[in-house]
This record gives sequence, structure tokens and C-alpha cells, in this order.
Amino acid sequence: IIKDIIKNKIDIKGGYQKPKIYDILLFQILLAPFYLCKYIVWYCWWIYCFTIKGQEYGVEEKLYIIRRYMKMSQSQFDSLEDHQKETFLERQLWIRENYEVYKREQEEELKKKMATDPRWKRYRRWMKNEGPGRLTFIDD
Repeated sequence: IIKDIIKNKIDIKGGYQKPKIYDILLFQILLAPFYLCKYIVWYCWWIYCFTIKGQEYGVEEKLYIIRRYMKMSQSQFDSLEDHQKETFLERQLWIRENYEVYKREQEEELKKKMATDPRWKRYRRWMKNEGPGRLTFIDD
């Protein structure tokens, strides 16, 4: 009973999920023309609405553009917390220049964190002194 409750109630976020029948390769091949047509229709709609008519992006469209800039899959982006997505929208990351600034800030923050992390220092010292195993063809 407890296992059933856990299976049904728990929300596992991430890229993994219980396999469905539609995940089988045969179904993917059979449904590929349908998905291709669906994508072409969606892409034409996108071009028409936002390029030709010049409409403003909605929240979903903004999040889609941000996700594409970050090169994340839909499941990875869905696993982010809501406050992070709100921060992305507040910083207007769907605009390429704003996203580039955000990306540089994140990279600098990561470099600072890695510079002060003792494990990372130990790894850099090991790479400098010993390095990974090397292949040599010299007979010993």
C-alpha cells in the first residue's frame, strides 16, 4: 500500500520517467511524420506571429526562448524551481544581450567558487604535478 502511494503521489523531477509504449523505437518511427508535420506547423505559426505580425512574446514563449538559449531539454527546464524561472523573466533573459550578461555572471561566479573550493584546488595541484596516466611506448 505504501509503495503504491509513493509511486502515485511523489513528483520526481528530472529527465527520467517511467517508460511508456510511445517511447518504443517502432512507435517513434511510425509517428515521426506526424511529429515533423506538427513541428512545421508550429514553426510557421511562430514565424507568422512573432516575425511577420511582430506580436509581443507571452510568458510561455519567453520561457521557451530562455530554455533554448540555455540549451536545456524540456524536462531539465521543468525541473527548475519556479522562483528561478521568475528570476529569468525579471532579468528579461529572452533578450540575447541580457542572456549573455547573465551567462558571463554565472561563469565568473563558478570560477570564484572553484578557486576557493579545496577539492578543486587539490585536483588542479594533482593535474599539475602528476596528471592523468600517460600512455608511453617506451620499453621498461
